[in-house]
Amino acid sequence: MYYPGTEERILILSGEQEALNDAVSIVLDKILEQQQQQQQQQQQQQQQQQQQQQEEQVHASSPESKAAAAAAAAAAATAAAAAAAAGGGAGACVFA
Repeated sequence: MYYPGTEERILILSGEQEALNDAVSIVLDKILEQQQQQQQQQQQQQQQQQQQQQEEQVHASSPESKAAAAAAAAAAATAAAAAAAAGGGAGACVFA
């Protein structure tokens, strides 16, 4: 049963004091178990999100690195070709 207008549960107990203490103990144990399960699920979700973010970061940075290396190699090749055309010496070495 829920308290009106909320998602909080209501528990009504009646009986002998010893039986009530046992019932409250069981309810509190169940609440604790549920909280621990929720915490574990949240931790797992956070770990999965972190792994996904790390994978995305690796994927995002990898193509940029290749593109930058290709651009640098193209610029070096262009510079070497220009130097050779201008008669700039014996030749040019390009390392990519």
